Amino acid sequence: MYIAAGELLAASSGTSWDDFLADRIFRPLGMTRSTTRASVVDTRDNVSGSHTMVNGVVTPLVRRNYDNIGGAGAAWSSAIDMAQWVRLHLANGSYNGDQLLSPATLRELHTPQTLIRSDTVAERLFPDTNFRAYGLGWLLQDYRGRKLVHHSGSINWTRTQVGMIPDEGIGVVVIANLSSSNLQQAVMYRVLDAYLGAEPRDWSAELLEISRRATERSAVQRGEIEASRVRNTRPSLPAERFAGRYASELFGEMRFEREGNRLVLHYAPDYVADLEHWHHDTFRAVWRRPGFGTAFVTFALDARARPVSVEVEDFGEFRRQLD
Repeated sequence: MYIAAGELLAASSGTSWDDFLADRIFRPLGMTRSTTRASVVDTRDNVSGSHTMVNGVVTPLVRRNYDNIGGAGAAWSSAIDMAQWVRLHLANGSYNGDQLLSPATLRELHTPQTLIRSDTVAERLFPDTNFRAYGLGWLLQDYRGRKLVHHSGSINWTRTQVGMIPDEGIGVVVIANLSSSNLQQAVMYRVLDAYLGAEPRDWSAELLEISRRATERSAVQRGEIEASRVRNTRPSLPAERFAGRYASELFGEMRFEREGNRLVLHYAPDYVADLEHWHHDTFRAVWRRPGFGTAFVTFALDARARPVSVEVEDFGEFRRQLD
């Protein structure tokens, strides 16, 4: 949706998404360290590296170029620059006497558009919260009797948390270069509580416990998948018979090639995986890029034992293409 919005903005303004943000937001706000171009970031020497957990170990990773996703989140920034963005929201769209965003636009951004149903985790963390909703690019809820406008974002194995209480003129930005952590959220609430004069609460411990439970559930799910594996089976066809081009209307083309004694999935430079036989015509794809993990791949045959499609976990169905 936000990719489409970025493209619509470019089409209607007669300029690119990148130039529009630079001219209308970054420069007026003095956000000198912000850009939507990965090539600009690559020329800088003072840039944090990206990290994630790989087999339980914090691992540095090479940043990826996400320029093509535009409005959905392809922006690079810093804590100081993001503070400028927050100041714009807290000042009702005005900065240094210039009205960069109209008050009506800001009001619409911060107005509930979609109701968010509560769940047991949210109810435990926020027992006094009465409403949760999604505005336009912002999560909304009441917090300690005030309206809280906030959102997180994670891309390139980094994570950012922004929170504002407009009525109090409070804004918080927390950025970290480790994707698999909710510490940013804990820091945001700790800072908000301090400014609101609330009793200190160990948000870090509470969110860490939620993360621990999620890890345990994932381990149980992996165990269930392993237990359901049918042992001592073989694929219906030799590896070369599965090889070929498969296509999806949404994701485009994916290729399977035989390399040595195994199949290799090729989708994009960063999306190359070695296939290990799991059972029957299902394989486990092990992505070569660190941090990408694994995915299950299942081939379907027709009545003549010809591969006609493949289901790839986290992608969907790809149909076999005739060469």
